[in-house]
Amino acid sequence: MSSNICAPHLCKLRTTSTLDKNKVLYGPQNMFRSSSTEDLCWNSEGSNSPQSIVVSFIEPASIEKLGFQFQGGFVGLDTSVSITTTNDATFQDVTSSFDQEIREPEDSMVLQEFATDVTSVPITEVKKLKITFEKSTDFYGRVTVYNLDIWASSAAL
Repeated sequence: MSSNICAPHLCKLRTTSTLDKNKVLYGPQNMFRSSSTEDLCWNSEGSNSPQSIVVSFIEPASIEKLGFQFQGGFVGLDTSVSITTTNDATFQDVTSSFDQEIREPEDSMVLQEFATDVTSVPITEVKKLKITFEKSTDFYGRVTVYNLDIWASSAAL
């Protein structure tokens, strides 16, 4: 069974930076759809490049699709996706397993979905997922994400 598993009881989020170190207004927990409103988001600092989001799953997951809702003008570009199936920090790049558009999402505020290609590298038994944005549409390099959706199957569902 597949569902959006990016929820506080199924995964934990960590980011490279948070705007003004204000985790209440701009912290990674604000990317959970259930807690996100127009006022809450993850907003990165502009001076740190690249920006990344690391998702640690409570139970290993099989990733099927990713979804991002950016703020227009603050979209993460040159996106790469990597995973680890172990507890160490060695990540394997699986960017080519997703729709080609994941590298350069649209500069828009709509939810953009990127599905996996079953003929590519399998994205199963994932313990950690790392999404890296090498650059941004923002002049200062900031990335703003209102929602991060991860569709997957997991033993925890």
